[in-house]
Amino acid sequence: MKLQEFLRSSWPRHNMLSHRKTRRLFTLSLLFFLLTSCMTAVEKTAVPAVPHDTNDEKRLTNASSSIDELCKEVLEKVAQKDIKSLEAMALTEYEFKRYYWPHSEWSRPEVRMPFEFYWGLLHQRSSGALRGTLAKYGEKKFELISVHFAKETIEYQDVKIYPDARLTVRDEEGREREIEMFDSIIELNGDYKIFSYIYK
Repeated sequence: MKLQEFLRSSWPRHNMLSHRKTRRLFTLSLLFFLLTSCMTAVEKTAVPAVPHDTNDEKRLTNASSSIDELCKEVLEKVAQKDIKSLEAMALTEYEFKRYYWPHSEWSRPEVRMPFEFYWGLLHQRSSGALRGTLAKYGEKKFELISVHFAKETIEYQDVKIYPDARLTVRDEEGREREIEMFDSIIELNGDYKIFSYIYK
């Protein structure tokens, strides 16, 4: 399986693994773990340290209060080419590790996928996709009409994942169109953030 296929297969989905699939995932994760020694680009990716959490309340930082609010802010910041604000609107390493990773099939002991390796690849690819979005849509103003998701919502206790986001917008010439700027949105206790900026 190619690296790109592995990344595509790692997006949120129901955690149901057959015995055969589990063996395949174990073999795959072991292979990628061995390959990390030669993947200097990934190893050098700057990933902030996970802070010690002293707050028992589960909340997301720099979050929006609704899906529409989040999408409107993404459109605004993309038009402004404000990459720092857009990065802050995405899930952090700490939030990913605490709220999503325990529910991921890749975190299961039998899979033996190192968190640092998985997050490093996801973070690097999401950052690259965001820069591609800015190159494509930067300085273009869109008015949000509606948001819909091509796949069903996935729930993990108090976490919800809204996958495959599609934005219906109106451009500066008044034309309606559907665009993609990110893949999924994560919700935790009424807080909404971008899960990653990767989209097909």
